[in-house]
Amino acid sequence: MVKNQILRGVAVLSAVTGAAGLTGCDKPTPLATVRVGGTTWTTSAATYRPHASIDPTSDCSSSKNTPTVKLSSGDSLGIGVEAALADAGWIYAVNLQGIGQSTKTYTTIDPATLQQALTSGSSAIGSDAELQIVEKGKNRREYKGCWVFKLTVKS
Repeated sequence: MVKNQILRGVAVLSAVTGAAGLTGCDKPTPLATVRVGGTTWTTSAATYRPHASIDPTSDCSSSKNTPTVKLSSGDSLGIGVEAALADAGWIYAVNLQGIGQSTKTYTTIDPATLQQALTSGSSAIGSDAELQIVEKGKNRREYKGCWVFKLTVKS
């Protein structure tokens, strides 16, 4: 009888400790995916604050873990996001210059639009650029997260 009570006590303590441990874990950020031809690259958010706003000009920078997407002139680029991100609405930009926005889980940047974005500003064929995907917040000047991909354009 005492042995059964001890075993039940250990089981209850283990369950409570396990549940407490799970609540301390951070929930993973939504993922964003880029596709060129048959190749895909996926990343988690560079910055994600679901309950606060971010500043895309300072919070959307690449790191050593940023995926590098290889493009050729004439390639289109597909962008996929998780449904939660699509529901909120999202913006896509090259070097922080907005190209478009969406509330769908997938969009494609056509070759002409991509070429124009890559050649405006400081980007040129043969140089690198950054693709930023920014989740919108509740109002038009609020942003919740940013996903970054490095774009390498082959000449």
